[in-house]
Amino acid sequence: MYFCDRAIVLRQRPLRDSDRIVTLFTCDYGRLEINFKSVRKQKAKLRPLSETFVLGDYRFYAKSGSALPVCTGGKVISVFPSMRDESRKLFSAFYMCELMLNLTPLGQPSREKFLLLKNALEYLEKQPYSSLLILGYSLMLLEYCGVGFKRSNIGFDADLWEALHKEDFSTLKDIKTDERTISLIGARVIETAVEHGGKEINSLKFVKI
Repeated sequence: MYFCDRAIVLRQRPLRDSDRIVTLFTCDYGRLEINFKSVRKQKAKLRPLSETFVLGDYRFYAKSGSALPVCTGGKVISVFPSMRDESRKLFSAFYMCELMLNLTPLGQPSREKFLLLKNALEYLEKQPYSSLLILGYSLMLLEYCGVGFKRSNIGFDADLWEALHKEDFSTLKDIKTDERTISLIGARVIETAVEHGGKEINSLKFVKI
């Protein structure tokens, strides 16, 4: 069976001599594990589609009885080039992808989660770095996972709390706050994400939240 979907690469890891297993978050099918055959070869045509936090249109083939679908083609929509040239943005993108990986089960469709990640990466690409984006993305993802606390403000300014729980990240640029408030909210976010995901968030070594 062939099927197509838009997707964002969350992670890739080697398989055998030249393959990769790539974890994608797709628009219509949720998180999938996909075999990219021979993409570690130097001139592999599908290699760009297997790189972390690439947004693309993908074509897959799922063979009856096979554990992993295979990527058979597609095209890159965006590699977010400016984001890759600034270390804070780059590590923030790794954090966003890792959080999505930790908090979402395989094969559970969620277009809202896909759009959340897509919008966050696009905002990160175009706007100056802001730790408020990391907080807003994390809080909204926790909401979509059913473990958020949007309706139980934990003692923070109401305008800030509302802005951090909007799907439109553009409102964040008008919000003024202090480092202490960001740290307090961040600590609650991390605690909840680790508890729900059942594992530590490795990229936090490089991301300040």
